[in-house]
Order: sequence, then C-alpha cells, then structure tokens
Amino acid sequence: MNAEFWRRLSWQEWLLFAALLLSLFLVCGTGAWWFWQDNLAHAQHVRSRWSPFGRATPDLATFLTALPTVPFEPAAPVAPWDGQSPLVMLLLGVDDRPWVANWGPPRSDTLVVLVYDPQQPRLGVLSLPRDLMVDIPGWPAYPQKINMAYPAGFAQGGPHAGARYAAQVVGQLLDMSIPYYAVVNYAAFVEAIDAIGGVKLDVPHPMLLDTYDLTTGAYKPVRLKEGRQTLNGTLALAYVRFRGDEYGDFGRMARQQQVLWAVYQRLKEPWVWEYLLPRIPSLYQSLHNGVWTNLRAQDVVRWGWQLKDLPSRNIHMAVVDQNQAQARMINGVYVLVPDVQAIRALRDQVLFGRGASVAATRPAPTRAVTAAPMPVASPTPQPLPQGPPTPTPDWWAMAQQERARIGIYNGTQTPGLACRTAAYLRQYGFWVVDVGNATQRYASSAMDVWSSKPATVHLLQLLFRVPDHRLTHWPPQPGTVVDIAVYLGEDWAQHNPIPPDVTCDEATPTQR
Repeated sequence: MNAEFWRRLSWQEWLLFAALLLSLFLVCGTGAWWFWQDNLAHAQHVRSRWSPFGRATPDLATFLTALPTVPFEPAAPVAPWDGQSPLVMLLLGVDDRPWVANWGPPRSDTLVVLVYDPQQPRLGVLSLPRDLMVDIPGWPAYPQKINMAYPAGFAQGGPHAGARYAAQVVGQLLDMSIPYYAVVNYAAFVEAIDAIGGVKLDVPHPMLLDTYDLTTGAYKPVRLKEGRQTLNGTLALAYVRFRGDEYGDFGRMARQQQVLWAVYQRLKEPWVWEYLLPRIPSLYQSLHNGVWTNLRAQDVVRWGWQLKDLPSRNIHMAVVDQNQAQARMINGVYVLVPDVQAIRALRDQVLFGRGASVAATRPAPTRAVTAAPMPVASPTPQPLPQGPPTPTPDWWAMAQQERARIGIYNGTQTPGLACRTAAYLRQYGFWVVDVGNATQRYASSAMDVWSSKPATVHLLQLLFRVPDHRLTHWPPQPGTVVDIAVYLGEDWAQHNPIPPDVTCDEATPTQR
C-alpha cells in the first residue's frame, strides 16, 4: 500500500481503520499458529485411534494455593496513552445475543492480553483459554473460570464494569497491570469481515459449521470443503467458534489466529480500501454499537497508525495450553487448573520478549490482488475425516471414570444405523446400554443428558458433531435407563467413520 494512499485518508477513515484492527484483534483472539501447524500432522496420524495414556498430573493443591483472589474494585481514572510508553490491553470477545431468559450477563468467549511497545517496536499477544480456573469472590459457582470474570463485573455496571473486572482478574493471574480494555460483540465482527470482502483461508479438513443469523436468530448448518476459499463474515464467525475437533478450545484459538492473519494480509491489499470506503457509514455504526473500550479515539488512531508499519517478524503470539495448565474435573465441571509460574514465564517470553525466545510459524501470506473482491466460496458437501476424533488423554481418562450409560437411537431411515453405531462405540470402551429407534426424524444429530457426565458428553459431541444448541440438559429422573441419549440424524447417516466391517451385535435387534 503506497504512502500516497495513506495520506489521502481523512482522520475519520483512519479512525475506522484503527477501530477495525482493534475489533478484529479482539474477536479473533490470538492463539499460536505454531499450535495448528505443529499439531496438524500429528492429528492426522492419530485420528483413527484413541489414546488413554497421558502425562502425570501434578498435585491439584499445589495449583490452588497459587490462584490469586481478586476483589471487585470500582472504576479508576486511566491516563490517556501517550503513544510512547507500552500499550497494555485486555481484549474480550463476548456473545451478547439474546439466549434463554434469565441466562444472565454474557460470558467472554475470547480473552487476549496485548502489549505493544512502540520503542522496540514490538507487539506481544497472549491468548487465555476461557476454562482457566481462578478465584472470583462472591461468585456463586465453584469452581470458577476466567470467562466468568466479565459477567461478574458486568452485573456491577454493564460492559465497561465487566471489562475492568476481567482486566483485574487476568492481571492478578499474570502479575501485571492491565489499564486498558476493549470489548467487541459478534455483530461488529461479522460487519467488519464483510466490509473487507471476506477472508481467504486454507481450511485444513471438511467441517460442519453452525452458522447463526444475527437478524433472525436462526441456525443453519453449512459444510465447508477442504482447501483454500473465501469466507464471509457469518462463515468466518462460525469458523472461529468451531470446536468440533480433537483440539477443543485450543484448536479454536488456533483457527482464530488463522483468521486474524488472513485479515492482516487482506488489509495490505490496495483494492480492499477502495471496496471498504463506501461501507464506512454502516461499518462505523456497527463498531460503535458493538465495541466498548476505555481508549480515546485519538489513542486508537495513533495505535493504528503505528501498527500499519509494524513488520510481521515483530509480532509474537502464543496461547496458554496444556503446557501451562492441567485439565481436571472439579464438582463435575471441566476446568484448566493453571500452573501460575509456567504461565508467567510464557508472559515474559511473549509479551515482553524476556527469557527464551518463542518462535511463531505463520501461515503463508494471501497473494495481493488488484481486481474485485474474491467471492465467498460455496460450501460443498464432503465426507468427514475417517475415524473418531482423538480426545486429549485427560478427556478419555475422565470419561472412563464416569462410566456413563449411553443410549443410541436411530432418527433416520437408514436400517441398522443405531446398532452399528452402538457396536462401533463399544469397540472404544463406551458403555452403550440401550439401542432403538427415535420417535421422530432428525436432520442433524442431537443429544439429551440427564446426569453429570461432562467428559463423556464432550467426547460424544466431538464424534457426532453435536453443537451446544442441540444438546439438552434435563434434571435427573428416577428410573431413567440412560445418562446420555444420542439421536442419530441424517448428517451421521451420510457421513460417519464406521468401518464397513462393523456390524450389529447378534444380541441387538436390527434397527431402522
């Protein structure tokens, strides 16, 4: 992008540019691209087998004693950023769509700590998984996760109070002050992606996404094919929120990083700005209604101006993963118990450039184009990868301990689907106690849960591609013969990993 083009931008256009960068950094979050790149080959290798073995889990009490306790503090004045000292921010992506009545304040799906040092210049970005365990005084649930900090503060005074308290909780965990914050919702993200003509991504394998219409509230399943394609805002949102693979939230953060990098490359293409400028009024309105921050407008402009010239080699990104936290079940709730010292060591490396270097392998840049925006790729039905998704060792070990009773019910017209699925699951140690026909047809698979079996539920959601909105929790009922009921849909009938040689058990009647 030449200097003459930048000089032609008005301060309003520069404000939009900076706000756009801010919102995209925020919603996309930042995992580490190296996580995706280094683990993808391994995932393909182990996709067809379960692994019950894992590394030793340190003593839980050792972690719990190190968790910081954070009281809620009222708002304090924040000095404007001078453009010379480091800019330290917490970026939060929240889902504030209307859900179930009395659900309460929205939780933060994305938590990212960002440190920009203009003197070096250097940008450090650290993503925190939302299941990290923390101590939130006065919050009724135990254990408490870090994504609960935002709603705890939100209850005291709305989005700004939620962001301030989340910054306090994250700051205590990392042992650092985080004076600035920004919050963005889904609508702002979708509008921003559409305004730049979508993002071009290499989708690593076929995916069944659940897209959400922000205007009607309706869900629509869309199957992405493998390969390079352009996603619009709605598809990009579903892509960055997808967690139906063996990596769970860690994989989702890697996909978010992939989208962020695609946006970074997109904004370097001169034609994008010619496409973007006519959409300034609607984009500004969306960002105005969907972004909350305590940075002044002129600070955002100054930050955006400096970021545009930052070399990619000066951007350092990482995610807190299994190396800094251990998955545990506490009171029937899945949490990541943080190793505080390991997290703070990663903080030093990534955010401040101290200690061992952190190498980040980035995706190949998008080739610049000078023609019209690339069209959004039409989703093409493709078979799902063969074999069940490989869970993390912790998930599998916890599922074995739960010993959940599973019922499999055929909601399709495919004969024998339920009993073949039951036989397939039994090969991998699942306890299937009931097999039969569903009382209705299902286009997409669904689940009912009557008992607290979170690890088994998680693994079955991955295998059957059941998103949260097709999972229903019921209170325990006397006489219930199963803990979890799986209703097989046409999606499973058309694309499932059951080998042809798996047949119905002789003791199981043939099902439709």
